[in-house]
Amino acid sequence: MKRIAVVFIIIYALAFSSQAVYADVISETNNDFYLKYREYIIPLDREFIADGEDGYVAAMDAPGSGKEKGTLENGEYLYVEYSCLYDGEYWGLTYAFGYVWVRMDELLVLYDDIAFREEFSDEIYPYEGDLEEVYQAGAAILWAWPGSGVVFFELDMSKDDGTWVPYAYIDKHGLEWGLLNYYGRHAWICISDPMNRDLSVRDPMPGPAKWISDTEHVDVSTITVNDIISRNNAPVFIVILVAAVVVVTILLIRRVFKPN
Repeated sequence: MKRIAVVFIIIYALAFSSQAVYADVISETNNDFYLKYREYIIPLDREFIADGEDGYVAAMDAPGSGKEKGTLENGEYLYVEYSCLYDGEYWGLTYAFGYVWVRMDELLVLYDDIAFREEFSDEIYPYEGDLEEVYQAGAAILWAWPGSGVVFFELDMSKDDGTWVPYAYIDKHGLEWGLLNYYGRHAWICISDPMNRDLSVRDPMPGPAKWISDTEHVDVSTITVNDIISRNNAPVFIVILVAAVVVVTILLIRRVFKPN
């Protein structure tokens, strides 16, 4: 019976590891261009506003395809998940009329935590404090960035809750802010006054600006057919892996139940 139990444990482990890999492969954004070139497409995850020269931004099936799926009027907000470089132009993948591509030079990026950290990079420093004020309050207000006026929510905090502050910043009012890492997500807390919802808002508030990529992109228009074929062999590998699981399972069962 012990041998049988071992066999089933092995089968279970092999089967579910195969399913995990397979699920990872098929769990992708539903856009043909993205699926074809996903290794060369860069995560972006920022908010933008449409600002096309003709009063709108054309949404395409794929970068440079000329196949328009709809338009976004100037002033409309959109969330761009990925960016890519195609034939010398940057394009962004967003969800509107399904997943579509828009030209990044026809968008303005909203001022956010990323923009804040870029602007004040020289004033942000490693935090070495103890967050005693925060722990005494028992909670802290989570802000988008110092001076944003945008509150996410109130978070209960204690010394053993898995949150930590890697970096800090002191504003012009002398208040110390901490960049909070909570379970892999980021927000800012005011270390000096953690529960005050009426903190000063930056004035003037930074407006939307042209997006400039700070990440190196590969121009996907230069990718050869052989490169694509090589990458697309991954699903074949999954089929082989699943077949191997079946063969190993049969061999294990035959060995366990083979008469002495």
